[in-house]
Amino acid sequence: MDLAREWSNGSTLREHDNNGTYIHKTGTAGTDWQIAPAFEYNWNANWGVIVGSAFYFAGHNKSIQVSPQFAVNAMF
Repeated sequence: MDLAREWSNGSTLREHDNNGTYIHKTGTAGTDWQIAPAFEYNWNANWGVIVGSAFYFAGHNKSIQVSPQFAVNAMF
């Protein structure tokens, strides 16, 4: 299981529109907490899989999200 906190500053946009007007915008900053339980199974030392979900459950400027995850691990 993973427990993580992520944070970000707002993104910045600087451009000129079709009329030549300069645009400078900064988005809002955000933070979130994530918990990601998962199950891992290894057939041998070379092959395995991991299946789980990441749950974003608290933060600033964030909504609750669930992100399923699946991975195959292969060592050669």
